[in-house]
Amino acid sequence: MLPSEEELARQLRVGRRSVREALQSLEKMELIEIHHGKGAFVTGVKLDNYLKSLAESINFRLNEEKAALLQLLEVRKLLEAGIASLAANRATPQDLRIMEKVLSRQKEAIQIQDLEVFNITDLDFHNAVVKASQNDILVAVYNALSNLMLESRRKTNQLPGVAGESLEDHQNVFLAIKSSNEKLAHHSMFIHIDKIGQNIKKIFK
Repeated sequence: MLPSEEELARQLRVGRRSVREALQSLEKMELIEIHHGKGAFVTGVKLDNYLKSLAESINFRLNEEKAALLQLLEVRKLLEAGIASLAANRATPQDLRIMEKVLSRQKEAIQIQDLEVFNITDLDFHNAVVKASQNDILVAVYNALSNLMLESRRKTNQLPGVAGESLEDHQNVFLAIKSSNEKLAHHSMFIHIDKIGQNIKKIFK
């Protein structure tokens, strides 16, 4: 069951009308069922199928059009900044321990200059932040896009100095989440994803 319209509006920092319209759109797509007086419920199987289809469609675009990578980064910027804000409010001690372990593995990967391990742990860190949001729908959406994001990481992390800068950004995001600073977590993640977009543009040139 999804949170109430009022709670969703508060979490997403938008008006209740926008939330209501979004829910109605999701209902038309058969991703949720709305029972008046009871609330909105996710249609799990249909959601999984939809996300799989969405990921396949985006993957085709990434293979056909380089500019689609920049569009994916725009999605990440909007999505993950909000996720980091939620994580700062909801992360459990276990979530924080997982992030710390991933950051440690990232540091080791840089020291031994293993870029592929760094790419994987890069994705692991972002997955850990998403899980710390305690929102199953966000986790499902992010998982559907994970493989696409790994490909973009391989493109950007090969640039000189980018891996070290990425690790530093991750540490800033982690510290903001650990200190329960929602605004700083949102800002730190937004800046991090924005840098990735700038690096993608460098590769295109």
